[in-house]
Amino acid sequence: MSQVDRHKNRIVYIEFIADESFSNLPYKERFTIIFVTSGSMNLQLNDYPIKVVAPSILCLSMEDTIQVSEKQNISAQSDSLWVCRIKKYLIQILGLLEEINHHIEQSPVGLVLEYMYTNYSDKISLEDLTRCAHLNRVSLNKMFQDLCGCTAMGYLLSYRLKVAENLLTHTGMSLNEIARAAGFEYDTYFIKQFTVKRGMTPTEFRNTSREFAYCQ
Repeated sequence: MSQVDRHKNRIVYIEFIADESFSNLPYKERFTIIFVTSGSMNLQLNDYPIKVVAPSILCLSMEDTIQVSEKQNISAQSDSLWVCRIKKYLIQILGLLEEINHHIEQSPVGLVLEYMYTNYSDKISLEDLTRCAHLNRVSLNKMFQDLCGCTAMGYLLSYRLKVAENLLTHTGMSLNEIARAAGFEYDTYFIKQFTVKRGMTPTEFRNTSREFAYCQ
């Protein structure tokens, strides 16, 4: 469906697709915007846990990966007015983006995420995160559960494992060096957590990911 971009005087082709399976996303050779207008779902976006509750929007590039683990009351809305509803949601969301971004940056979860991304290689306790957010542990974990589908420390572990994956694939660092760089105090704990969460040892992941990268 063609849409007129009045700001740049051009025609933009946009496809509106009603889909509830999420099995083919993101679409190739294009950007994908997902509007969740009912229900909720837990998913992994680029291996990071996220909980999506309607009304929500996800913006995906061709390089993103998405894997839905649980859906509740998610259904494709394909009646005669659904395209109009999507356009309405898009206009409303674009109008609020600047204000939303400002509030997210200043929110307790936003402050904690910034702290994690900056200090993940150091020793971080739940008490450190509660001080950063100015919340008690129950309130902080409740906010993380609502937003990410996991506790604050669970999110930190997931992020550290993602950092470790990149180091395993793209460097020749030893497992002990990678463990320390990703914020694990002991390589034995790192290996145990990696194996449980990824279903293979760090060495097995390194060999597999490098073979895949070579084939690409």
